[in-house]
Amino acid sequence: MRVAVEAAAAALVAASLWQAVRGAELPSEFKKCSRSDPDFNACLKDAAEDAIHQLKDGEPSLDVPSFDPLHIPEWDIVQGEGPISVDMHFKDVRLRGISDSKLARVNVDLDEYTFDVDSMNNIGFEGDYEVNGRVLLLPIAGKGRCNFTLTDLRSLVYQKGEPVERDGEKYMKHNVFEYKMKDLGLMTLHFEGLFNGDPVLGDTMNKFLNENWQDIFKEIKPSLEQTLQNVFKNIAEHFFSQIPYDHIFPE
Repeated sequence: MRVAVEAAAAALVAASLWQAVRGAELPSEFKKCSRSDPDFNACLKDAAEDAIHQLKDGEPSLDVPSFDPLHIPEWDIVQGEGPISVDMHFKDVRLRGISDSKLARVNVDLDEYTFDVDSMNNIGFEGDYEVNGRVLLLPIAGKGRCNFTLTDLRSLVYQKGEPVERDGEKYMKHNVFEYKMKDLGLMTLHFEGLFNGDPVLGDTMNKFLNENWQDIFKEIKPSLEQTLQNVFKNIAEHFFSQIPYDHIFPE
């Protein structure tokens, strides 16, 4: 399998975050957690979840734009073998649901610069698509609007960094950033315009896709993981590279 994720999405997010946090401090209404707090991980879980919710519509003091929905300009799935063999291109995709994240667990070692997060989401994708290929031996072709939703998605994020000094301040540089989808309750899909807009064939294929969502998710999961990993990695990297580490996590 070959997965192609357009760099434009990551670059757009990176550029926005670079401008947003350059020389800025966290807003006063954001909860901060002292390193000496005996329940530091629990405090950080609540603080991070609250910050994600607050940033849904952006933050004027940081010049942070809205990230829910998050715009992904282009995204390709090119898979040439196995039960699903498709060439699928998405563009102008809106990703919804990030700001409603529920953090089940946060485990942080500030001295080792490691962050291990377990989250739950309901994530929706909506955009334009074009597809040609086969799904579980059945041909599929079409172009138009599409949407699909991931319900009760459990994801794990692992970050590993190292300290770097700049202008007398300590920042964190990322060495490792991993995003993995661990469990999913349900995936629903709908594609308009299948088979040149034939309503019978289109409805039949949409029904087939939803009845076999688990097999389909298994095949496209690596592409979904890589797409979201690229987006979240750029957000995290530019956040930590612009706000001093000790300002985020005070003594």
